[in-house]
Amino acid sequence: MTVVFRAVGPEELRQIARGDEVEPEVAKRIGVYWISNIRKAGKPKSKEGDWKDMKRSIQKMCLGLALLVAAWAQSDQEYVSWMKAAAGACGAAKKAVDAKALADAVEPAEKVADGFGKIEGFWKARNSSAAAIAHTANMAASDLAAAAKGGDAPKASAALQQLTGTCKTCHEAHREKNPNGGFTIKP
Repeated sequence: MTVVFRAVGPEELRQIARGDEVEPEVAKRIGVYWISNIRKAGKPKSKEGDWKDMKRSIQKMCLGLALLVAAWAQSDQEYVSWMKAAAGACGAAKKAVDAKALADAVEPAEKVADGFGKIEGFWKARNSSAAAIAHTANMAASDLAAAAKGGDAPKASAALQQLTGTCKTCHEAHREKNPNGGFTIKP
């Protein structure tokens, strides 16, 4: 089913997003038209069913658009702050694992996992291969936290090694050194 938007005002979008009933006259006024009204089974829908389906479709599209805008609104500065926090927490986790103080590695590892959840979202919004690397880092940090909680030093060391390996892989592929010593994010 396809919906075409034309000249939709902000009040009408708020009305649809709130889930208010949309009458045929209102839909025509705001410029929403159905291209198809055939169910997957091939039977025509009732008039009432068409408007309920249209309302649901519009709500889903509005939500999707809002999520897309929010994802693109994430600035590079937020990304840099997440990376710095993850790097600091990763360093603290490494120090704890190296000292065999696994209990001290749990909180930093959880912070790293949380940070890489945000970082993964940042890259997914940009449809980049870095999202898969960030996901791997997120899983490795979660594994590190679980191993540290369980007191399993070999698993904690293996998870830490996997985590730091993802850092290098992503940094080589997705950042470029500037002449002033900083870095630029590459898509």
